Amino acid sequence: MGGSVTLTADQVGLFDSTAIDASGATGGGTVLVGGDYQGKSPDVANASASYVGADVTLYANATEQGDGGKVIVWADGYTRYQGYISAQGGVAGGDGGFAEVSGKQTLAFEGTVDLKAAQGNTGTLLLDPTNLTISATNNSINGTSPFTPSGASSTLSVSTLAAALDNASVTVTTVGSPDNSEAGDITVANSIGWFTATKLTLQAAGAITINDSVNIQSFDGSLALIAGTGITQNTTTPGRLLIGGTTELSTTSGNISLTSSTNQMTGSVSATAAGSIALTNANSLVLGNVSAGGAVALVTSANSGSITSGGTFAAASL
Repeated sequence: MGGSVTLTADQVGLFDSTAIDASGATGGGTVLVGGDYQGKSPDVANASASYVGADVTLYANATEQGDGGKVIVWADGYTRYQGYISAQGGVAGGDGGFAEVSGKQTLAFEGTVDLKAAQGNTGTLLLDPTNLTISATNNSINGTSPFTPSGASSTLSVSTLAAALDNASVTVTTVGSPDNSEAGDITVANSIGWFTATKLTLQAAGAITINDSVNIQSFDGSLALIAGTGITQNTTTPGRLLIGGTTELSTTSGNISLTSSTNQMTGSVSATAAGSIALTNANSLVLGNVSAGGAVALVTSANSGSITSGGTFAAASL
């Protein structure tokens, strides 16, 4: 089994060709940079800012048989990550590991991860800033210091996210700021696509908004959209959701509205909302469990489209 490495201070920086290896034959170990999982461990002091340079490598692989380990890069304030994390499962068996790269307030994620497993399940990458926009470019860089963010909001490029999804399932979780000045929203501003059977989970404390003309596409992958308030697909200029795996939708207090006529959710679609649910699919719509506090509107835009349910269905009205 791999070992454990912890690096923490008020500001933690890994530069040049720094390599930290906590790999082991029967399972990956643990690498903690700037804190532990979500900064919640009382035994590990949290950094206010963390930086991992472009040539830095962090390893927690299972080299023979076993699960990949855990790699955390954390800061209570700002994290800028440009390096490479590998927490792969063993070649003879085992699942991929877990990685978290997070700035509790602001995150610039520009690096890569590999959480695959030759014989098991792919691992999960967690990103959890306050607000996040998924767009064509990453955060702009402030050249004065690697510990200084360029702004309060976090931006993740679609190319960086797609590369991560090739090697890991990715969960993006946002939280509102303690003073309520930041709602914890996620905005998908540019199209994203990936080619593996991994899962993209967007979990927002506030709202999830998919902008006009934006496509989220994966023939083999799955999608989960979980919001504290609403989930909205803007359709002035329609984009589409093309999801070959499962689609999971949930809101705590708002509505779900995914009504582009070009949506193609070919796997099972499950939805739970405190308010209303409106779903449009180009072809047939296969439902899992559906529960709504308000009305439910289900539309197939193709003349031959059918709607079938394989789970429970509860709604205030249809």
